[in-house]
Amino acid sequence: MFVYSTKPLPPPQVRDGGADLLSPAEFAVASGISLSTVWRMLRRRELPSVKRGGKRLISSEAVVKPSSEPRRLGDDHPIWKLVGAAKSGGAGRGSSDKHAYLADEAASRR
Repeated sequence: MFVYSTKPLPPPQVRDGGADLLSPAEFAVASGISLSTVWRMLRRRELPSVKRGGKRLISSEAVVKPSSEPRRLGDDHPIWKLVGAAKSGGAGRGSSDKHAYLADEAASRR
């Protein structure tokens, strides 16, 4: 799981050498995420960037290393109610309708 800063970052400052700015490919390597994810985040305006000379550049301040701890699902997560449900011989809710089941559970939590 990757953890990104939730506070909005100011637009990148363009300096003489542009040392504070990274190309999407450089940002992907520095962050440990794929290049397609970087472009997706740029399209959704989740990353501060500027266009300079026809190139998209991203602030180096936006680089946050991935969390070293894996994400854990709590004991109350609705996915645990589905574990083993497909072995019920067709009785009850199971893997064939898991998406609807999870959607119902999420709606009931709101």
